[in-house]
Amino acid sequence: MSRSSVKDDAFLIFTAKVRIIFDFPSQTARKISRPPGGRKKRLPVPDKNRARSEQEARPFRTRAKASVWRKERFPESFSADLRTFVRTNIQLVKMRTLPFLLLACCMGACTSRPSSGGADGLTLLVGTYTNGNSHGIYTFRFNGNTGESRLLDSIALPNPSFLTVSADLKHVYAVSEMNDSSAMLNLLAFDPAGGKLRLLDRHPTFGTDPCHVATDGHMVLTANYSGGSISVFPLHADGTTAPADTLFHGMANGLDSVRQNEPHVHCTAFSPDGRYVFATDFSADRLLRFDVTENGLSPSPDSTIVSVNPDSGPRHLTFSPDGRHAYLIGELSGCVTAFAYEAGRLTPIQTIAADTTGARGSADIHVSPDGQFLYASNRLQNDGIAIFAIHPQKGTLTPAGYQPTGKHPRNFGITPDGKYLLAACRDDNVIQVYRRDNRTGLLNDTHQDIHVDKPVCIVFVNKP
Repeated sequence: MSRSSVKDDAFLIFTAKVRIIFDFPSQTARKISRPPGGRKKRLPVPDKNRARSEQEARPFRTRAKASVWRKERFPESFSADLRTFVRTNIQLVKMRTLPFLLLACCMGACTSRPSSGGADGLTLLVGTYTNGNSHGIYTFRFNGNTGESRLLDSIALPNPSFLTVSADLKHVYAVSEMNDSSAMLNLLAFDPAGGKLRLLDRHPTFGTDPCHVATDGHMVLTANYSGGSISVFPLHADGTTAPADTLFHGMANGLDSVRQNEPHVHCTAFSPDGRYVFATDFSADRLLRFDVTENGLSPSPDSTIVSVNPDSGPRHLTFSPDGRHAYLIGELSGCVTAFAYEAGRLTPIQTIAADTTGARGSADIHVSPDGQFLYASNRLQNDGIAIFAIHPQKGTLTPAGYQPTGKHPRNFGITPDGKYLLAACRDDNVIQVYRRDNRTGLLNDTHQDIHVDKPVCIVFVNKP
């Protein structure tokens, strides 16, 4: 074999090796072979007469793809000189391409990847009962990629068992669930980026044990459980609260002589079109409707009252993301009632059991952001979360699974992107972090528990 032939054959194998290892086309390999400060150095191009040699090199090209840098495999016909030549040129390519590989790695590391809320893109607010070791509201930074969280801030308040955040993220409205005249609506300034909270004002609810709060940006409503009433707080233009100016009362005529012996109102929900408010009249097994007016709320005609099955104990109501359906959890019956919603009218279409043990302790209910699944929590026995698939047109429910949780999952929240569900297990003093399967709706425990004493409310906001 002549020296020229050795070099020609080695070039073909060398070019094949570069294309295999770096996945470069031969033109790209020529472009990057340029001495600093000099003109472009063109590598020799094999002529057409070498096509046969190139065909013969292909089997080796395939085998070389599985080989490693430090232990090359050559055909037995290769001479020692040819093998040395190939090794030398491969090392040269490695040195010349190293800066480009490092640059590519740096560019890849600096490229932002889409994520749900980003890594550290969510602020989590947690309300608690303070008759133990908790002292109020806690804020955390929640990592949407890993499910991990870290404490940001806390503020002392008595029994902030439920809270909500203004649309502009500047204020937090939180109840103090107290069974006396110290029952309050608390107004707090909020920094969603840093999670900082600062108390601005407090107003009496004039109804004991406020357990729910909602706002539409024009008013704030508290549902007062033991008071059996709804308090209406007007909002100023800057989002601060005025004292309560209206009080509506529920009724008590349910079948349970212990749990429904006096009026209880458990929650209020603004309709998707913003024209109405629905309230769960727990002790009367019905939903009340109010018209939203410029002056606050006005009771709708009695014909708009929605009765549910006796002994239901309606607790929480939620609407589907598209606004076409609503879902109600009955605390006593353990059943979910599905409604069709249109122009202020709720029409029952289905009732299905979420609690099959008869524990009479169902609690919270939410629809996933994609509208495909519904979740309902149960307490007292077989504590956990029932999972239902939602029919995309009819809005009816089909059981999809059941996720056992810690003790007393009074409340839970789903991240805005739907990747995680966090369950506040009051009696285990922990918030459990579950990853959602978007296809099946099922939950997987990540074991990234957040340890808080008596957590009972979870609210997510996107960090600006």
